Amino acid sequence: MDCVFDDPERVLATIHARAPFPTMLSYMGHGVPDAGGVGIPWFLDRPGDSFILENPNWFEAAREAFDCEIVRPIHVSLNLNGPAALGAPHIDQPKFRGIGEAGVPLWMQMAMSRSGLFADWLVPVASGLVWFWQGE
Repeated sequence: MDCVFDDPERVLATIHARAPFPTMLSYMGHGVPDAGGVGIPWFLDRPGDSFILENPNWFEAAREAFDCEIVRPIHVSLNLNGPAALGAPHIDQPKFRGIGEAGVPLWMQMAMSRSGLFADWLVPVASGLVWFWQGE
């Protein structure tokens, strides 16, 4: 985390202060456990803290990855995962031209992305990933 955040302890303190977190299923509007009757240990939050969202290290990495000058932050998603089976490959939080997040639920945008039918309208989005694991 030291390479990503100038003050990783502040980030961890912010995360701890926001708990408890909704499960991914309830965040996406399902609010039900998986088919086996046990909730998937996957939690999601969207911290709006500017020091996380506007982290200059994210911007520099996105500029380098996309070879671009303009980077606009959209949001930060905080995923907290317990041990679980590997999920299917997907695009996290896809964005499409003409579709605002308020009008189309995330689960629908994910389905649009997976279908491949809307690829012409997919907006390129840089995503950064930080692992907060501090174990061996």
